Amino acid sequence: MIDVDYQRPLTSFVEEVAANYDPAMVGTLIVSGRKNGKWPVIDGQTRLEAMRRNDEPAAPCLVYEALTREQEAELFADLQTKRRGMATYLRFRAALVAKRPEAVAIAGIVQAAGFELDVNETAHTVKSIAALEYAYRRDPELLASVLAVIAQAWPDPDTELRTVGDLIRGLAVFLGREKRVDHDKLVARLSAVTPRMIRHRANALMEGSGHGSGGRAGYMADAILGIYMRGKRGGA
Repeated sequence: MIDVDYQRPLTSFVEEVAANYDPAMVGTLIVSGRKNGKWPVIDGQTRLEAMRRNDEPAAPCLVYEALTREQEAELFADLQTKRRGMATYLRFRAALVAKRPEAVAIAGIVQAAGFELDVNETAHTVKSIAALEYAYRRDPELLASVLAVIAQAWPDPDTELRTVGDLIRGLAVFLGREKRVDHDKLVARLSAVTPRMIRHRANALMEGSGHGSGGRAGYMADAILGIYMRGKRGGA
Protein backbone atom coordinates (compact mmCIF):
# COMPACT_ATOMS: atom_id res chain seq x y z
CA MET A 1 0.00 0.00 0.00
CA ILE A 2 0.98 3.65 -0.37
CA ASP A 3 0.93 6.03 2.58
CA VAL A 4 -0.16 9.18 0.75
CA ASP A 5 0.71 11.40 3.72
CA TYR A 6 4.44 11.19 2.99
CA GLN A 7 4.65 9.67 -0.48
CA ARG A 8 4.66 11.98 -3.46
CA PRO A 9 1.88 11.46 -6.05
CA LEU A 10 2.59 9.31 -9.06
CA THR A 11 3.59 11.25 -12.16
CA SER A 12 3.10 10.53 -15.85
CA PHE A 13 6.52 8.85 -15.76
CA VAL A 14 4.73 5.70 -14.62
CA GLU A 15 3.22 5.44 -18.12
CA GLU A 16 6.71 5.22 -19.64
CA VAL A 17 7.92 2.71 -17.05
CA ALA A 18 4.86 0.53 -17.54
CA ALA A 19 5.03 0.69 -21.34
CA ASN A 20 8.71 -0.27 -21.35
CA TYR A 21 8.49 -2.66 -18.42
CA ASP A 22 11.50 -4.90 -17.93
CA PRO A 23 11.50 -7.25 -14.91
CA ALA A 24 15.29 -7.15 -14.83
CA MET A 25 15.18 -3.40 -14.18
CA VAL A 26 12.76 -3.47 -11.25
CA GLY A 27 15.41 -3.78 -8.58
CA THR A 28 14.30 -4.01 -4.96
CA LEU A 29 11.39 -2.15 -3.44
CA ILE A 30 11.85 -0.76 0.06
CA VAL A 31 8.84 -1.39 2.28
CA SER A 32 7.89 -1.19 5.91
CA GLY A 33 6.42 -4.17 7.72
CA ARG A 34 3.88 -2.67 10.10
CA LYS A 35 2.49 -4.55 13.07
CA ASN A 36 -1.03 -4.17 11.68
CA GLY A 37 -0.11 -6.30 8.68
CA LYS A 38 0.15 -3.45 6.16
CA TRP A 39 3.15 -3.03 3.90
CA PRO A 40 3.61 0.62 2.87
CA VAL A 41 6.09 1.23 0.09
CA ILE A 42 8.81 3.63 1.17
CA ASP A 43 10.73 3.58 -2.12
CA GLY A 44 9.56 2.16 -5.44
CA GLN A 45 5.91 3.07 -5.87
CA THR A 46 6.34 3.91 -9.56
CA ARG A 47 7.96 0.55 -10.21
CA LEU A 48 5.28 -1.18 -8.16
CA GLU A 49 2.51 0.43 -10.20
CA ALA A 50 4.28 -0.57 -13.43
CA MET A 51 4.47 -4.15 -12.15
CA ARG A 52 0.77 -4.15 -11.33
CA ARG A 53 -0.10 -2.88 -14.79
CA ASN A 54 1.95 -5.70 -16.28
CA ASP A 55 0.35 -8.35 -14.03
CA GLU A 56 3.61 -9.09 -12.25
CA PRO A 57 2.70 -11.43 -9.37
CA ALA A 58 5.52 -10.59 -6.94
CA ALA A 59 8.17 -7.99 -6.22
CA PRO A 60 11.58 -8.34 -4.52
CA CYS A 61 11.52 -6.26 -1.34
CA LEU A 62 13.85 -5.02 1.35
CA VAL A 63 11.67 -4.98 4.46
CA TYR A 64 12.20 -2.71 7.45
CA GLU A 65 10.34 -3.94 10.51
CA ALA A 66 9.27 -2.07 13.65
CA LEU A 67 9.55 1.38 12.08
CA THR A 68 7.21 4.05 13.29
CA ARG A 69 5.28 5.97 10.66
CA GLU A 70 7.51 8.97 11.37
CA GLN A 71 10.60 6.82 10.78
CA GLU A 72 9.14 5.64 7.49
CA ALA A 73 8.67 9.24 6.39
CA GLU A 74 12.19 10.14 7.51
CA LEU A 75 13.67 7.24 5.55
CA PHE A 76 11.65 8.25 2.50
CA ALA A 77 13.00 11.79 2.73
CA ASP A 78 16.58 10.58 3.19
CA LEU A 79 16.34 8.30 0.17
CA GLN A 80 15.20 11.21 -1.99
CA THR A 81 17.85 13.67 -0.84
CA LYS A 82 20.92 11.73 0.26
CA ARG A 83 21.12 8.83 -2.16
CA ARG A 84 23.55 9.47 -4.97
CA GLY A 85 22.61 8.48 -8.49
CA MET A 86 25.11 6.95 -10.91
CA ALA A 87 27.41 9.53 -12.46
CA THR A 88 26.86 10.06 -16.18
CA TYR A 89 30.39 8.94 -17.02
CA LEU A 90 29.99 5.68 -15.10
CA ARG A 91 26.65 5.09 -16.79
CA PHE A 92 28.34 5.61 -20.16
CA ARG A 93 31.13 3.17 -19.29
CA ALA A 94 28.49 0.57 -18.51
CA ALA A 95 26.85 1.28 -21.88
CA LEU A 96 30.23 0.76 -23.57
CA VAL A 97 30.69 -2.58 -21.87
CA ALA A 98 27.16 -3.51 -22.98
CA LYS A 99 28.13 -2.45 -26.54
CA ARG A 100 25.13 -0.17 -26.92
CA PRO A 101 25.30 1.30 -30.46
CA GLU A 102 25.19 4.98 -29.51
CA ALA A 103 27.87 4.65 -26.84
CA VAL A 104 30.13 2.66 -29.19
CA ALA A 105 29.61 5.21 -31.98
CA ILE A 106 30.39 8.18 -29.72
CA ALA A 107 33.50 6.48 -28.36
CA GLY A 108 34.64 5.80 -31.92
CA ILE A 109 34.24 9.45 -32.95
CA VAL A 110 36.02 10.67 -29.82
CA GLN A 111 38.95 8.32 -30.27
CA ALA A 112 39.21 9.07 -34.01
CA ALA A 113 39.63 12.74 -33.10
CA GLY A 114 42.58 11.86 -30.89
CA PHE A 115 40.87 11.98 -27.52
CA GLU A 116 40.56 9.25 -24.93
CA LEU A 117 37.24 7.62 -24.09
CA ASP A 118 37.22 4.00 -23.11
CA VAL A 119 36.24 1.69 -20.30
CA ASN A 120 39.72 2.19 -18.86
CA GLU A 121 39.90 5.75 -17.52
CA THR A 122 43.02 7.92 -17.80
CA ALA A 123 43.87 11.47 -16.78
CA HIS A 124 42.92 12.65 -20.29
CA THR A 125 39.63 10.78 -20.63
CA VAL A 126 36.79 12.98 -21.89
CA LYS A 127 34.12 12.91 -19.20
CA SER A 128 31.64 15.44 -20.59
CA ILE A 129 29.35 12.62 -21.69
CA ALA A 130 26.11 14.60 -21.74
CA ALA A 131 27.73 17.19 -24.03
CA LEU A 132 29.07 14.49 -26.35
CA GLU A 133 25.61 12.92 -26.51
CA TYR A 134 24.08 16.34 -27.15
CA ALA A 135 26.28 16.96 -30.19
CA TYR A 136 26.04 13.40 -31.45
CA ARG A 137 22.25 13.36 -31.32
CA ARG A 138 22.11 16.55 -33.34
CA ASP A 139 24.41 15.02 -35.95
CA PRO A 140 27.30 12.53 -35.59
CA GLU A 141 29.30 14.57 -38.11
CA LEU A 142 28.74 17.65 -35.96
CA LEU A 143 30.37 15.91 -32.99
CA ALA A 144 33.32 14.96 -35.20
CA SER A 145 33.67 18.59 -36.34
CA VAL A 146 33.50 19.93 -32.78
CA LEU A 147 36.23 17.58 -31.60
CA ALA A 148 38.39 18.33 -34.64
CA VAL A 149 38.26 22.05 -33.85
CA ILE A 150 39.17 21.45 -30.21
CA ALA A 151 42.02 19.09 -31.08
CA GLN A 152 43.54 21.52 -33.56
CA ALA A 153 42.98 24.73 -31.61
CA TRP A 154 44.36 23.31 -28.36
CA PRO A 155 46.51 20.26 -29.20
CA ASP A 156 48.02 20.03 -25.73
CA PRO A 157 45.92 17.46 -23.81
CA ASP A 158 46.74 19.31 -20.59
CA THR A 159 44.99 22.50 -21.78
CA GLU A 160 42.60 23.47 -19.02
CA LEU A 161 38.88 23.08 -19.84
CA ARG A 162 39.40 22.06 -23.47
CA THR A 163 36.93 19.17 -23.13
CA VAL A 164 34.57 20.80 -20.65
CA GLY A 165 30.90 20.26 -21.41
CA ASP A 166 29.84 23.86 -22.05
CA LEU A 167 32.64 24.33 -24.61
CA ILE A 168 31.61 21.19 -26.49
CA ARG A 169 27.96 22.26 -26.45
CA GLY A 170 28.86 25.83 -27.42
CA LEU A 171 30.90 24.71 -30.41
CA ALA A 172 28.10 22.35 -31.42
CA VAL A 173 25.58 25.22 -31.37
CA PHE A 174 27.99 27.54 -33.19
CA LEU A 175 28.84 25.07 -35.97
CA GLY A 176 25.23 24.00 -36.31
CA ARG A 177 24.01 27.60 -36.48
CA GLU A 178 26.68 29.17 -38.67
CA LYS A 179 26.59 27.45 -42.05
CA ARG A 180 29.65 29.02 -43.70
CA VAL A 181 32.40 28.65 -41.16
CA ASP A 182 35.99 28.67 -42.40
CA HIS A 183 37.45 25.79 -40.40
CA ASP A 184 41.07 26.96 -40.59
CA LYS A 185 40.11 30.52 -39.63
CA LEU A 186 38.09 29.27 -36.66
CA VAL A 187 40.95 27.08 -35.43
CA ALA A 188 43.48 29.90 -35.82
CA ARG A 189 41.39 32.40 -33.89
CA LEU A 190 40.41 30.00 -31.12
CA SER A 191 44.04 29.00 -30.68
CA ALA A 192 44.78 32.64 -29.82
CA VAL A 193 42.60 32.37 -26.71
CA THR A 194 42.00 29.73 -24.09
CA PRO A 195 38.84 27.78 -23.22
CA ARG A 196 38.70 29.70 -19.96
CA MET A 197 38.71 33.01 -21.84
CA ILE A 198 35.78 31.82 -23.95
CA ARG A 199 33.92 30.89 -20.79
CA HIS A 200 34.62 34.37 -19.37
CA ARG A 201 33.23 35.96 -22.53
CA ALA A 202 30.11 33.80 -22.28
CA ASN A 203 29.64 34.80 -18.64
CA ALA A 204 29.86 38.47 -19.57
CA LEU A 205 27.26 37.99 -22.30
CA MET A 206 24.95 36.22 -19.86
CA GLU A 207 25.27 38.98 -17.31
CA GLY A 208 24.71 41.67 -19.92
CA SER A 209 21.56 40.04 -21.26
CA GLY A 210 19.97 39.41 -17.89
CA HIS A 211 20.18 35.63 -18.24
CA GLY A 212 17.72 35.36 -21.10
CA SER A 213 16.51 32.26 -22.87
CA GLY A 214 19.66 31.65 -24.90
CA GLY A 215 20.94 29.00 -22.54
CA ARG A 216 24.53 28.40 -21.52
CA ALA A 217 25.43 26.71 -24.82
CA GLY A 218 23.96 29.63 -26.75
CA TYR A 219 26.07 32.16 -24.87
CA MET A 220 29.17 30.03 -25.41
CA ALA A 221 28.31 29.95 -29.13
CA ASP A 222 27.92 33.75 -29.14
CA ALA A 223 31.30 34.12 -27.44
CA ILE A 224 32.88 31.86 -30.06
CA LEU A 225 31.21 33.87 -32.83
CA GLY A 226 32.69 37.08 -31.43
CA ILE A 227 36.17 35.57 -31.44
CA TYR A 228 35.70 34.17 -34.93
CA MET A 229 34.43 37.44 -36.40
CA ARG A 230 36.82 39.82 -34.66
CA GLY A 231 39.84 37.62 -34.32
CA LYS A 232 41.09 39.56 -31.34
CA ARG A 233 43.96 38.15 -29.40
CA GLY A 234 44.08 38.02 -25.66
CA GLY A 235 41.55 37.49 -22.92
CA ALA A 236 38.07 38.74 -22.27
